[in-house]
Amino acid sequence: MRFLIILLIFPFCISGQFFDAKSKVVYGFNFGTYIANNNSAVIYDGYKYANTSISDIIFNNNSSFSSPNKYLNDEFGISNWEIRNGDIPIEMKYRPGVEFGLHIGIQNENIKYYLDYNFANYKAIGLLIVDEINPSNPSVNPENIEIGVTGEESRNFINLGFITNVVDEKEFHLGIPLFFQINQSKFKSNFISLNNQKYNIPVFSNSLNNTQNTSPSGMGIGGGSGIVLTLKVINDINLSLGYHLQYSKIKMRFQNKEDFNEWGVQHSIFARLIWTKSEIETN
Repeated sequence: MRFLIILLIFPFCISGQFFDAKSKVVYGFNFGTYIANNNSAVIYDGYKYANTSISDIIFNNNSSFSSPNKYLNDEFGISNWEIRNGDIPIEMKYRPGVEFGLHIGIQNENIKYYLDYNFANYKAIGLLIVDEINPSNPSVNPENIEIGVTGEESRNFINLGFITNVVDEKEFHLGIPLFFQINQSKFKSNFISLNNQKYNIPVFSNSLNNTQNTSPSGMGIGGGSGIVLTLKVINDINLSLGYHLQYSKIKMRFQNKEDFNEWGVQHSIFARLIWTKSEIETN
């Protein structure tokens, strides 16, 4: 609470030099990198939220020429292989994703009020290992095949907040943002990759037997802060370089299954190109 009070009062205790004294409407776009918290990557491990588990997909001995079971039997011999730690869910981790969006605000001399509407796309990646069974010499390191596990997800979020002054010079401006967030996460796909083939992992609200064929999604809230450096490009155009730390609740709803609903820390590293539109007339 003390930190928030300082942020609200501090901007008015220094004389602004980078921004004009008159309030102006600004707009622009954001682009950068989004790093999601790995706690929600468990959705894609083919275990808890899968309508058909990875093990069931691999061991399914159907007549398909390209089935995982047939490929592994051809490589190691019929049933002469096993999934390493097959009863334990694999570890899934998010890769940094692409973030982009729109920015609009009101820039005063000492403080800026703004709204961002951003989109992010990223993947969760895991690895499953299948070992050859060698009954004649089990101590020898077995031959193995790696099976990639991928989950694709999108997230969009609205940040509503303000940026205060920390350093205000003629050449640059350094500020601290503080914002409230509303976010939406959406499942896009989940699959394993073997021998250059992709095999879908159906989840509870995206399964082959689901007549509604809806993807899991959900709304969450959060907030965050960070740091933003703003530089002058040309007249009426500025470039901001920033970092956001966001503490947010991520939620996904599943049919006939417990929802995912957890808090976590997310990160954004971004650039923002900003145009100054016009001064706000005051009576």
